[in-house]
Order: sequence, then C-alpha cells, then structure tokens
Amino acid sequence: MKSLEIDIGTTTISAVVVDLHTGEVIKLLYYKNNVIR
Repeated sequence: MKSLEIDIGTTTISAVVVDLHTGEVIKLLYYKNNVIR
C-alpha cells in the first residue's frame, strides 16, 4: 500500500509541476480524460 501511495503522490506532484510549466497541456489532458469517461 505504501508504494502505491508514493506513486500516487509522485504523480500528483509531477502533474502540478507540469501544470506550472504547461498549464494548457494539462487542461487538454483533463478535457480528454473527462470526454473518455
């Protein structure tokens, strides 16, 4: 469970860092994810 939690935390941090650099790309990814769902 701990490794899974670490992976989720790292992914979240990475997403935030990427969002700071390329916010538009993140918005497109979120948009695509919402459409798929």
